[in-house]
Amino acid sequence: VFVKVSRMYPFLKTLRRQPWAKNHEAFTAQYKKLLHLLTVKTDWLFTVPPVFIGEDLENPWNRELEALNTVIKELSFFHENCEFVDLRERFIEKLKGQSPAPYVPKRFIQIIKDTLTKKTPETEERESLERGLQLTLDGIHLNQAGADLAAEVFTIIIERKKKTLFQAG
Repeated sequence: VFVKVSRMYPFLKTLRRQPWAKNHEAFTAQYKKLLHLLTVKTDWLFTVPPVFIGEDLENPWNRELEALNTVIKELSFFHENCEFVDLRERFIEKLKGQSPAPYVPKRFIQIIKDTLTKKTPETEERESLERGLQLTLDGIHLNQAGADLAAEVFTIIIERKKKTLFQAG
């Protein structure tokens, strides 16, 4: 979905020889293969859908991510050792009642600048707030609040899994 944000992204993906699914059918087929490959090699796997592209949940990219979220959820249920973790839902809950920030990194130069400049946690948080973002630095990558929320969710899942394993074994 992110390649649709700017005309530059497909070009960069092509230059770096990074394939991407061009439609939902291709995404579903690739994800199905990936899950099969991973679930046969591990005892436990959890799938986490992309959270969002920009914190405005009504933008076209987030509506498309919602559809892919459903695909990931449905494919995950076909594997006994695969658990779907709806981190996206938790992030949406956290953003309810907030004014959505329209910031999405569209300009290649801005992304390069964001990526290459050394930042401290303080400057990252300041940039996030200046952009009006609550849970991300740039509409995609998590800031401290977003990372804390993700850690909380993963801690709950891991603790629950540990409890299940100890009861079974």
